Amino acid sequence: ADRALRALGFARGSVGERFLALADDARWRYDDDDTGRDRAVADMNRWLDRARGRVPLDFPGAPAWCLDVRVRRLDATEIAANRPGFRALPTPTTAGSYVVDLRDIARRPSWTLPSVVHHELLPGHLLQLPLEAAADAHPLRVQWLGAFTEAWATYAEDHAASDGAFADRPELQLGLLHWLLFRALRGLADTGLH
Repeated sequence: ADRALRALGFARGSVGERFLALADDARWRYDDDDTGRDRAVADMNRWLDRARGRVPLDFPGAPAWCLDVRVRRLDATEIAANRPGFRALPTPTTAGSYVVDLRDIARRPSWTLPSVVHHELLPGHLLQLPLEAAADAHPLRVQWLGAFTEAWATYAEDHAASDGAFADRPELQLGLLHWLLFRALRGLADTGLH
């Protein structure tokens, strides 16, 4: 993180302070309006198009229908119902989607979104979950081993990084680290609470 932050011109303060400064930097902010939210979704769909091209190479045998996925944002009705972001899994006959919650768009600088695409969409949850459903996994594994699902999606982010998705883009490398830290802390909190 220190190396990537320095490459972006953030050389003073602790790593945590510099991460916060990066998140506050206007260069990677979306406007807090419909235009800004639409731009964030368009950026995510562009990144998804890149990821979609890699899936057949990296995961041969993945059904083509698993690649029929898009990003959209919560609509007015979903926001009024206070619905969080969610996934609609693809099937052989219907497209899938990741519905991103952009109400607090200030918490979603552009450098964080490519990792979200790999985690939530391809080759993450929207590849793994339909395949798991089609495999008719044992109900106990599905119900009690949610860690498998998150582990797959975290692997998907790391796989994208290993495949060069974030190469020569220090801000995107920091996005990957941002989400890895988020998941590690969430795992520690869950372990502590339960």
